[in-house]
Amino acid sequence: GNAKWKAESNAFREAMKAARQYNKAKAEGKPLPPPVASAPDPSLMPCPHCGRSFNEKAAQRHIPQCQNIKAKPTMLKRGAGGGGGVNGTLSTTGSTKAKQRGFMG
Repeated sequence: GNAKWKAESNAFREAMKAARQYNKAKAEGKPLPPPVASAPDPSLMPCPHCGRSFNEKAAQRHIPQCQNIKAKPTMLKRGAGGGGGVNGTLSTTGSTKAKQRGFMG
C-alpha cells in the first residue's frame, strides 16, 4: 500500500542524506558523521528457533524445518567450515575428481 511506499521513500531519502554528509566530510577532511543504522524490514518474520528473518512464504517453509534441525551452527563464519576455498583445510593440489579425470597432477 501507500504506507509501505512512503516508508521506503523516507528510508531512501535518509540514506541519500547520510551519503551526502559522508562525502562532504570526506572531501573537506573533517571527521566522518556516525553511521546511521537502517530499521529492520517490517515485512520480514523472524524464526523463533534461529533468529533469521524471512518473508511470509519462506517463513512458512523454514520454521517447521528449523525446529527439527539438530546441528545448528552457533555462528556462521567465512572460511570456518573447512570446506576448502581460500581459508579451508583441503589441499590446494586440486580435487580428487579432477585427478581421476586426468586434469591435474
